Amino acid sequence: PDSKSVAFWDQTGALYLADVESGSTKLVHKLAGGNPAAVSWSSDSNWLSWWRPVKSIMSHSAIWLYDVGKGEIHQATSGVYNDSWPAFSRDGKYLYFTSTREYSDPLYADEGTTWIYSQTEILCAVPLTKDTPAPLPPKFDEEEWSDDEDTGDGEDAEKEDEEKDDGEDEEKPEPVKIDFDGFEARAVALPVGKGAFAGLCVNDEGELVY
Repeated sequence: PDSKSVAFWDQTGALYLADVESGSTKLVHKLAGGNPAAVSWSSDSNWLSWWRPVKSIMSHSAIWLYDVGKGEIHQATSGVYNDSWPAFSRDGKYLYFTSTREYSDPLYADEGTTWIYSQTEILCAVPLTKDTPAPLPPKFDEEEWSDDEDTGDGEDAEKEDEEKDDGEDEEKPEPVKIDFDGFEARAVALPVGKGAFAGLCVNDEGELVY
């Protein structure tokens, strides 16, 4: 996001971080025989996220995170399920990813006498810190009554302030903090039906695209 570094894979399965100004490169991770995976940058340019198999190219994949400042790699999910396509939210509070962990409604094979599980992927979102609220908090149906009439002047003033702010420069993003203790346990399934997902990214309006 700050255009100071570029992350890229080579054909040997190695992930590098290149400094744009100096041209120097640093090896971040290498998986022999592994295929290059999409990389997601955090909003503060200090974290990289990608997915790769836990042990070998035949094992389940997990989500991995790299602290650029400290040069440390963390395995964020266990690899019990196939997790892939991580994408940071624009505000640096959540990480989205896909996971094959929906095994409802299996089909019974006509031949082979076994169960077939298809379309097992779901979309997940993880609060990056323990204090960050869940992306889909419970909704309350309580209504507050007021005798004062709403003239709408407050809404008009807010719109004028927003229009003024549109012309101002964007503020520097807040540092992204990640609590790895209980990371996967904080994952929440998003209200999207199961299926097969790929190419997760977040647009300039903070919306998840897949």
